[in-house]
Amino acid sequence: MRTSRTQRSSQLGYTSVEVLIAITIFSIGAAGVIAMQRATVQGNYDARAMDVANNIAREWQERLQRDADTWQDPQTAFASATINTLWLNAATTTPTVKVPTYPTGAAAGRSPAFDLLGRDLSKAEGEGTTAEVATFCTQLSLTALTNPKAGEPTRLVRAEIRVYWARNGGTLKCTESDATDVTASPTNERYRSVTTMALVRGNFK
Repeated sequence: MRTSRTQRSSQLGYTSVEVLIAITIFSIGAAGVIAMQRATVQGNYDARAMDVANNIAREWQERLQRDADTWQDPQTAFASATINTLWLNAATTTPTVKVPTYPTGAAAGRSPAFDLLGRDLSKAEGEGTTAEVATFCTQLSLTALTNPKAGEPTRLVRAEIRVYWARNGGTLKCTESDATDVTASPTNERYRSVTTMALVRGNFK
């Protein structure tokens, strides 16, 4: 009789307590896997965005150097010597950080706004007059370095190039002359940014 009762009880299956314990363990494990996957995806996005931002910063260094090709007369006052440049003519001895202007009819290689893949955007797209589609935005701080010798014209411009993007991966506006709170606080939690420095020299012989 005892044997038959044992056999019948073993055929009844798992108890509700055992099922609840199994579900709890499975839920804890699944939550850990999901959290790890989310952290991996976020890490991959951050690494890719940082790489694109660094490429944009290097591209802007090259743009400014190309812009200096029209700065050819070292003996003329800086304002006059750089009048034909796109961006360097905005350099002052007391610079501010702002989004550079979009040249008229901005073509590829001239925009301060970029999409997720690092491609130039038009002014309408970058400034969000139709929709906010810019992923990366560039800010410049251009300093005209004065020569210590009295009467000597400016021959160098120090360029601080900052590329920033939304921390959450969203889009943003990249408006001319805009100095968002990224300027006041580059470590603002809403944004990530990379900053590079370069010295730009005129096309002098």
